[in-house]
Amino acid sequence: MAFRDLFSMVTPERLADLADKLTRNEIASPNDMRTLVGWKPSKAKGADELRNRNLNQADPQPKPDQGMDVTQEFNRVKQNKGE
Repeated sequence: MAFRDLFSMVTPERLADLADKLTRNEIASPNDMRTLVGWKPSKAKGADELRNRNLNQADPQPKPDQGMDVTQEFNRVKQNKGE
């Protein structure tokens, strides 16, 4: 037995809740949900990615610390104490 329009009897509120849960838990991509409601898939970058959009993405390469050089600061403090 197959269903042509599986979500035809679902209210918009329930469909939105379902789409949120499926995309947040990385079960369906945003394009999967768009085709489910009959919309064309998006060409946006990441529209076919399974990821939780509520979380920040980690940088693939961590950036070096932009703070001050610890050695220079240590020497400066050491020099000021001597004066």
